Amino acid sequence: MIAGLITGLILGGALAWFFMNLRMKAFARECNERMEGLKVSAGKASAAASGFRYEVEKLRKHQQEGQDLILLFPDLIN
Repeated sequence: MIAGLITGLILGGALAWFFMNLRMKAFARECNERMEGLKVSAGKASAAASGFRYEVEKLRKHQQEGQDLILLFPDLIN
């Protein structure tokens, strides 16, 4: 009887370990897939930020050109 209990505990522990291991592998795979998706999103966000920086620089340049024209031709403002 004691041998049966010990065997049952060992088999139950092994079975629990096996299913827990399967669940952890599935969780790791899901995490990797999410991480890949986040990497793609980060790349897209970085490209968008670069485009916005370019646009801001272009707008600053146009603003500076406008200020230069105001200094050269102040009578055109009125």
